[in-house]
Amino acid sequence: MSQEINSVTEFIHVVSGLNSGLVRSGDQLMQDYGLTNARWRVMQAIQRGGEQTVARIARAIGLKRQGVQRIVNELEQEGFVRLIDNPDHKRARLVQPTAAGAAALEAVGRRYDGWADALETRFSRDRLDRLTRDLRALQELVG
Repeated sequence: MSQEINSVTEFIHVVSGLNSGLVRSGDQLMQDYGLTNARWRVMQAIQRGGEQTVARIARAIGLKRQGVQRIVNELEQEGFVRLIDNPDHKRARLVQPTAAGAAALEAVGRRYDGWADALETRFSRDRLDRLTRDLRALQELVG
């Protein structure tokens, strides 16, 4: 195996571990509010895009529609979102946050901001911007 492949493999392991750590940290930050990373991503997509279908939410966050539907069903059962009729489509209902969902998002946002600010003190803004650009470029290459 060439040195380049070893470098790529090591990079993949590090990024995978980073992702796992971020998901764990996020779940811990949000657990008091009944959210997980996956639920938070769905709620943020709804907040950013307004009322929208499950399929549109899935496209916005890069997940499969079936997985997002499962999350939306859980969020609805727990009172974070409601499904309303879609005037443009009989079967594809629109997902809308409830007051409880909006309040949970706001509370998690405050907690997340403090956590992110603490992480940001460990790296310069320039370094984080460079890392982000590099990771986006790699993301485009691998899909």
